[in-house]
Amino acid sequence: EGAQAAQIIERHRTMLRGHQLDTKPIDLHAVIHESLALVAHDLSTRQIEATVNLASSPCVVNGDQVLLQQVLVNLVVNAMDAMAETPAARRRLTISTAVRGTDVEISVRDTTKAHGLGIGLTITRTIVEAHHGTIAAHSNPEGGATFTVALRRRDTPRVLPGSPSAALL
Repeated sequence: EGAQAAQIIERHRTMLRGHQLDTKPIDLHAVIHESLALVAHDLSTRQIEATVNLASSPCVVNGDQVLLQQVLVNLVVNAMDAMAETPAARRRLTISTAVRGTDVEISVRDTTKAHGLGIGLTITRTIVEAHHGTIAAHSNPEGGATFTVALRRRDTPRVLPGSPSAALL
């Protein structure tokens, strides 16, 4: 399994190195909703309640929408797998966004995984790093874990004082 995982990860890294990221302004809130739509049936089948807490500020980054969606799907699938042995009444997944200075953070809570190859998380890390972001994990005191992805916020246009129209700085 280890050799197979290493081959899969290396193939993915090679693909990313040769692939130009299709970066454009991406609304991370839309990425979250689209990602949840992709796994909605699986969430329902596994009896997992998903909660979304979105920041009131815009969460726009320069990124590749398909790859960022893959990051979210990987983290959510990891969370679903982690809760397989959890009683149905306690199967909860929370996705949150927050603006912290020049970064936008996306957190996926309750994602402890006791087994598996870890390929999804390795691929996730590779995609996040290709976007010049970071990913961190910490254990929750009440059980489970939270994975947090931090990406640089996209610069937004400002209106110059005395200017009749908006200008980019």
